[in-house]
Amino acid sequence: MADAKIDTVEFERRLRMIETVFSFKDLDRHGKDLADIIRYYRHSSLGYRFVHSESGAMHMALNPDGVFDETGYYGQANAVEALIDPQARRVLELASGKGFNSNYLAGRHPDMEFFGIDLVPSQVIAARKRANALPNVRYLTADFQFLPFSTSSLDAVFVVESLCHALDMPQALDEVARVLREEGIFIVVDAWRTSAFETFPEIVKRAAEIIERAMAVGHVWRTDEWLSMIDRSGFKVVADRDLTASVMANMRRFERMAIKYFRHPRLARLSTYLLPSRLLQNSVAALLLPISVEAGAHNYRLIALKKR
Repeated sequence: MADAKIDTVEFERRLRMIETVFSFKDLDRHGKDLADIIRYYRHSSLGYRFVHSESGAMHMALNPDGVFDETGYYGQANAVEALIDPQARRVLELASGKGFNSNYLAGRHPDMEFFGIDLVPSQVIAARKRANALPNVRYLTADFQFLPFSTSSLDAVFVVESLCHALDMPQALDEVARVLREEGIFIVVDAWRTSAFETFPEIVKRAAEIIERAMAVGHVWRTDEWLSMIDRSGFKVVADRDLTASVMANMRRFERMAIKYFRHPRLARLSTYLLPSRLLQNSVAALLLPISVEAGAHNYRLIALKKR
């Protein structure tokens, strides 16, 4: 993308706003190990509950009409449901959080067995409580790079906005391929760096890194880089949908909150002494992500893979 099409001045302005409150050096250290990822989600729990969704959703709402509505939180689960074979019997959600997606699907498909794994013990406990005694869903504390399931034991695996936390992406893909049966499906909904990412001005790339670190992501793959791993892990792409426009309403909602927060730097700095730092650093991503997406540096996609 040509530099002239990108408002680098706005990137500079927003980075300066952030720097009045947070240290970029501190942000750069985030997302590099499992302990930090767990810390991020533990610290952010209050934000997910009181700012994001009281119903337990921990992902962006899909609102194709451009108007934020909480029913959009079911968009990813509905898309997953449409791609899973109706004859499937065992389905796994990676990084299942507080169980929003798996509980919803388990309630709609009592003849299927659902499993959810998550790194964060408190989220596994919350997911179990929210399951409301559903007999066909179980939650475990586990790392999706080392899945506690037998080879070829699952019909489908899905993950929403969390594969980006993989510290070893080839290992994660290999593990999913191992536990899936032949022709099993793996559905990934996540944000990616676009294939043109390396052509962007340095300030845009720097802003992208700051967004990622603020959300405990050590590295976001370019879409083309990630797809190049697929063949090596024994998958083929069966669906690839750009959902970027559908998450913009949710991103704009968070952007408005972040602008209000950074407009008062003294109060913002004071809040860092009163509330968990990782909770507050979500405001960094909220402020920068919409302009990164508008510039074309990040996008949001559903990619479905089938095991060959």
